Parts: sequence; C-alpha cells; structure tokens
Amino acid sequence: MNATALLIPNEIAKNEEKIKFKIPATTSETYRLGITMSELFLHVLVILKAQCHSESGRKILDLFIKQEEKDLEALSFHFKYALNCEIAKFYQFRGEVVNNELPAGLMSETKLLITRNLENFFAWMQEIEKSFSSFPAPDITKYFHTQTKDDVLATCLKARNNIIELYRRLAKLYPEGNISSAFMEMAEILEEGNKNLLS
Repeated sequence: MNATALLIPNEIAKNEEKIKFKIPATTSETYRLGITMSELFLHVLVILKAQCHSESGRKILDLFIKQEEKDLEALSFHFKYALNCEIAKFYQFRGEVVNNELPAGLMSETKLLITRNLENFFAWMQEIEKSFSSFPAPDITKYFHTQTKDDVLATCLKARNNIIELYRRLAKLYPEGNISSAFMEMAEILEEGNKNLLS
C-alpha cells in the first residue's frame, strides 16, 4: 500500500517528523490508524489545556484527556488482538501473505476518497495546533469563544463527534468485513466515551 506523509507541526510531532499513514488493508492496520489519530488528538488536548485560562475549562479538558487515554487503551487492546490473529494466520499458512483483506480492484476505486478523508483530519489537527500556537497571542476564539465550562465541553465533544463521523465514513468506503467492522468499533468506543463524559 502507498503511504501518505503529512507534515505535523512541532507541538504535535517533535522535530517536524512526518506522520505516515497507510490506507488500512488489514484489521490491525485499521486499529493502528485509530491509535495514531487518538494520540494526535490527545496532544492537541494538552495544547488546548495549556492555553485555556479558565479553571473550569481546564477541568473539562482534564476529563477529556483522561477519557482519550482510556480510549487509547481500548484501541491498543483491539490492535494487539487483531495483530496476533494475523500473525497466527501467517504461520498457519506457512508464511504466505494472506492478511490483505481488500480486493485489489476496490482499492484503486476508493483510495482517493479514503486518502482525502484522512488528509482532511490531519489538516484539521494542524489548523487547531497553529491557532493555539500563533504569536504574539494564541488565536483561540475560533474554538473557545469564552473558555467557559460549557464552551470547552461543546468544543471538545464536537471534535470527538467529528472523529466518530470520520470512522463511520471510512467504514462505508470498505466492503462489509473485518476492516469496516473495526472502523465501526472505533466509533463505538468514542461514543461510549462521550456517554461517560456526559454522565
């Protein structure tokens, strides 16, 4: 699979290293992508907390950071399980590469749409990071109008819902099977996290 590289700013990726992602062709690659996205969002939340001047807003961000860490644990569990299954299948078939779960023809038809969805996500991350790192003063009004508790809560929930919708869109671009199910599972993990945040 071709990998697409996007430049992520220093505050997200140290030393301007390039974040590379593959268009997932296996279940484990799907969860690995989810982990990468969750890690980036977690970094953004930490940046937002550093720039938030409201005590109540920072408390809300702490809740979102803790929930994102729980989500990462769940994604890591699914990733390790899927990878172990793929390794077992590899040895079962005596080293034959049998883990690609996509028809070759399908990739050529949907690769552009999948890549565009992922690029839009990373561009959104970059936009937020740049807004909060701008000089002489961070431009946070686009995301936190007042930095009140309700304002921060609404903004962070919107961000998580955007990621949920991304997972659902990506699931629809794949045929029914393990990869589409993995995207839906990741969406459900975030939805369950949202319920915890609102409880």
